[in-house]
Amino acid sequence: MKNNRKNTSKSNMNKKANRLHSRRLLYGTLIVLLAVIVAVIVRTVSKSNRGSDQIPVFRVGEETVFLDEVNLYLLQNVVNAGVTKDTLDQAMQTGEKTEEEYINDVFRAIMDLKVENIVAAEKGISLTEDEKENIEKKAFDYIGSVDGHILYKFGITQELVAKTYTEQYLAKKLEDSVTEDIDVEEQRYCTIYKLYFPKVEMDENGDYVRAEDGKTPVMLSDDTIAEVKKNAEDAYEKILAGEDIAEIAKEYQVDMYSGEESNLTNSFEETFIPYVQTLKEGECSPIIELSSCYLIVKMMEWNNEEIANQILGYYRDDLEKEAAGEKKTEWYDEMGISQNPDFVGNAWKEISLYDYVQDVEE
Repeated sequence: MKNNRKNTSKSNMNKKANRLHSRRLLYGTLIVLLAVIVAVIVRTVSKSNRGSDQIPVFRVGEETVFLDEVNLYLLQNVVNAGVTKDTLDQAMQTGEKTEEEYINDVFRAIMDLKVENIVAAEKGISLTEDEKENIEKKAFDYIGSVDGHILYKFGITQELVAKTYTEQYLAKKLEDSVTEDIDVEEQRYCTIYKLYFPKVEMDENGDYVRAEDGKTPVMLSDDTIAEVKKNAEDAYEKILAGEDIAEIAKEYQVDMYSGEESNLTNSFEETFIPYVQTLKEGECSPIIELSSCYLIVKMMEWNNEEIANQILGYYRDDLEKEAAGEKKTEWYDEMGISQNPDFVGNAWKEISLYDYVQDVEE
């Protein structure tokens, strides 16, 4: 009996040992299998990313621009410009920017930054500690605002974002050094009402009807022109009597091509310059006869300071852009760098704005 108990106990122990060994083998197999699956996933994702920081797109002088940087700028452009698949699909019909134009604009923007950074370094332009801290914060905030999947897919890192922000800051400081001495003369601003009585045929959109050559306006008959002149004279008397000029335009059915225009005094068409410089508020010109119409100009508002300053700001912006553009051309020439991208390999041919739009829309 004792031997039987011993044999039974030994048998049970062997069974437990076998079960334990089997479990260990199963767990080991599962761990190996899981490791293989993880390795496959990592390899697959890595292939989709393809190390975009190592894929060259084009060169600017001695510097190579890699795909990850192009990805960042294209992604930002899609978001900032509100580009969608529909706008890209309909670009040809609506006259909006095409996919190719968006991409070329980004290429040129990157090239300008690289060239300006070379010049900034030569001129000893650098960032303050506060600016560096601000850049790091902006880069951190940007990374936190974009889906991680998108960042990984396009190879966008916080270091890359900080690098591009740094280049943008330095380029801006360089441009500011170019435009800081621009002096904008004080300008006067006014709003006039232009009351037209056409001598030519007008279509339903208020445009000239043209002859077969597509250029020459079709003149009204002499009798009709005489009636138009009489209408202009009657309207002039009503304006002098204090009637509202906009209501007069409606009365004579010329309101479609008459109306107010606001501008800096020296920015009006040449025909209007003598009147915007001399008329006081509420005054009107005599009847002006032009080849295409009889015209009356009334001064509605003179030198609205708020609007004048706003327009002056636009004017200064235009002058600054013009000055910066001229300098950029000089810098390209001085460094012997073409203003067209010096492409490397074929990566640039595979870039599609639809990839970025799809991820943003999702």
